[in-house]
Amino acid sequence: QGEAFSFETNPTMLRTSAAGVTAVAFRQMVQLHRPGVPSLEVGPSEFGYAMVTAFDLTSSSMLVGLDDCKCLLFTLPADHREAPTLAHTFTLRGPVVAVALSSNEQLLAIADAERELTVFSVGSGEVVQKGWGVFHTARLTSLAFSPSAALLASGSLDSSFIIWNLNAPQSRVQEARAHVGGINAIAWLADDAVVTTGKDSCIRWWQLRDLA
Repeated sequence: QGEAFSFETNPTMLRTSAAGVTAVAFRQMVQLHRPGVPSLEVGPSEFGYAMVTAFDLTSSSMLVGLDDCKCLLFTLPADHREAPTLAHTFTLRGPVVAVALSSNEQLLAIADAERELTVFSVGSGEVVQKGWGVFHTARLTSLAFSPSAALLASGSLDSSFIIWNLNAPQSRVQEARAHVGGINAIAWLADDAVVTTGKDSCIRWWQLRDLA
């Protein structure tokens, strides 16, 4: 039987990394768990009174979006007994609604409630691409990098998802009527395929060649 953890409040989100770390988000904190190692907690000292609205995790980084228009990037030490360190703080125009880290740990994407979608460099914190969010007509709900990190998928309440090419920023592929009522989540199956789920209670698989 595996190791079990109990919580005083209900978790809201869950992520795992290839390094064996499980991150559990609550309203005002994130806990990091790994079997055989004491759990670590981030927030509320780092978050203030802000609520966690989105987060993502890789082997060496954790990205936490907050409802106070800030997004925090933490570096995870190789020694999982050590606390994460704050690497960058990003300030958006509106509350953060979706975030994503690329699997190669070089890029991160943040979307806010004002439909601003920005891609940053993990290492420098500098903007790589911005302005894509305006091509959605409603709030974004989900972001995901492709396995190669060359593409970024964004889902929205406008019922559509868009595939963005980081190597050709002016190029995009859009499925305008993916889910009636909006998209809840999007994920990559491979560099040429995504899966989506939405408010129409459906899950759908898409081949990029069929969207062109």
